[in-house]
Amino acid sequence: MAREDFIRVENVSKRFGATLAVDSVTLEIARGEFFSLLGPSGCGKTTLLRMIGGFVFPDEGRVALDGQDMTDLPPNKRPTNMVFQSYAIFPHLNVRDNIAYGLRTENIASAEREARVDQALAMIKLDSYGGRRAYELSGGERQRVALARALVKLPKVLLLDEPLGALDKRLREAMQIELRQLQRELGISFVFVTHDQEEALSMSDRIAVMEKGRILQIADPKTLYEAPATRAVADFIGTMNFFEARVISAGATLRLEARALGSIEVPLRSDARFGVGEKMIAAIRPEKLSLSREEPKPPFVRGRVLTAAYLGDRSQFQVAVEGAAAPIAVTAQNAREEGPLLQSGDAVFLSWTPGSVVLLPQE
Repeated sequence: MAREDFIRVENVSKRFGATLAVDSVTLEIARGEFFSLLGPSGCGKTTLLRMIGGFVFPDEGRVALDGQDMTDLPPNKRPTNMVFQSYAIFPHLNVRDNIAYGLRTENIASAEREARVDQALAMIKLDSYGGRRAYELSGGERQRVALARALVKLPKVLLLDEPLGALDKRLREAMQIELRQLQRELGISFVFVTHDQEEALSMSDRIAVMEKGRILQIADPKTLYEAPATRAVADFIGTMNFFEARVISAGATLRLEARALGSIEVPLRSDARFGVGEKMIAAIRPEKLSLSREEPKPPFVRGRVLTAAYLGDRSQFQVAVEGAAAPIAVTAQNAREEGPLLQSGDAVFLSWTPGSVVLLPQE
């Protein structure tokens, strides 16, 4: 089934003085999609979100929602609502009045207003909290109230500007699950801004990775992680080991001469075109590498453990390999007893499968 584009951003740019915050961005977001804007601080993701919501107007380009041009309309004229990182809960109002605030400004009839607030309280599982003040709420409860206040107005699009950033790790992970479930139940489009890669991967249908005001790649989480389009995307999404490489031959498989790895074979994608002598980057995720004391089947290289960290469910290693520009990161799951843990200074064999190698253009 084809995706129905519900939000369309076309060639949008925004400057603040000499700074180009958003640089000619085009993207489409589907009706009912959980879409994340991911990138480091200053990459333009919040500015782009604010342009979708009408809090900032673009210098160039247009923004359309549900087929209607919204480019020059203020926030109160758009079918959107926004949840900010600070939550902005009014301290002088209780939970019920905080949620009802937006409905009062729209002169919604009292009976309908009360019914919608009741429904919102049930939705966020705070039915008995209506009389509480902001100072009586935990961080997670405040976040839920902010969500309810935005959703009670029945927006077509909910915009979320790093709403989980102020929560501790355990609560943030719990709220990620709740937020995703809520979005599925409501069936409306969520546009979510975050700098947390794991957060974006765990919640999103699709993710736009941004850098310096531009979108580097838009894809579903698995594609972004397993098949990044550029070194910048691969480096930002999780951890990646990079090796300079050159094509030796290209047939049914691609043979490369890779720095530190030697001569290796990589399966050739049907859409890939490489010429003999072409330079590129061969990349491998830490969890795709295996360490052993005994010599494995090829391909492998010899190395020496520099650091070993036991993290409970997994162990992380830094391995020195002759010719490598930097230590190679390796992650191993501690799923079962496999003898004593490797220690700093141990000689090891580092191996991988040909299909675990990702080929990236040189930048």
